[in-house]
Order: sequence, then structure tokens, then C-alpha cells
Amino acid sequence: MTRSQFRASVESPRPAAAWLMSMSASATLWATEILPLWVIALQIIAYSVSYATRNRPPSLLKNPIFLNIGMFAITIITIRTALAGNPSTVSLAFFAALAQGLQLLDARPRRSEFILVALALFQVIWPRT
Repeated sequence: MTRSQFRASVESPRPAAAWLMSMSASATLWATEILPLWVIALQIIAYSVSYATRNRPPSLLKNPIFLNIGMFAITIITIRTALAGNPSTVSLAFFAALAQGLQLLDARPRRSEFILVALALFQVIWPRT
């Protein structure tokens, strides 16, 4: 069996463990007090909406244009944070926190939860300075 044959498209809702993992990882980043309250609030809203609509997601959450606009906004926020003189790791923390929320909102069929796991790992091993 090849790797591409092994990784089939998953159409079912994400398991509840995905939210638990994401929230636990985010909580470790929130504890550093690096993220402003508005980023944390956006994350919690994204988590809540994505969890509440996991069985019947609205078509907007399957729309690639909406998701690309969201990713564009996250990129702009990340660049703005970097240009404000913050260390690059702080900018990446903004990116990881917001991208994880957007990834949970994405209701399109997926092949794995790799991106969620990678973003969670980044938040947990965040350099505490």
C-alpha cells in the first residue's frame, strides 16, 4: 500500500479530541501572556463555531474563497505584528493561534489532522522567555 492510497479523504466531522488537543495547546500559549485578549477571543469564537457546527457546517465554512480570505487576513495580522517591532516568534504565535482556529473552521473534506497537530505542537513547545 502506498502512502497516497493510505491517506483517503475524510468526510466525517472532526473528532472531539481535535478540539480538546487544540484548546489544551492554546492554553499553554495563553499562559505566556504573549497573545492579546482579542486574539484569544477570536480563537475561542472559532473553536466554538466550528464545534457547534461540526455535524452540519454552513456552506460558508466549505467555501475556499472564504477560507482564503481568512488566511489572507491572518497573514496580514502576522506581518503587521512583525513590522510593529515584535520578535518573529511573537508574530509566529499570532499566526499559529489564528491559523489553528481557521483550520478547525474549515469543513471541507480533509486527509488528516496533521496541520492541527503541528500547530498544537508549536504552541506547546513555545519558547518561554
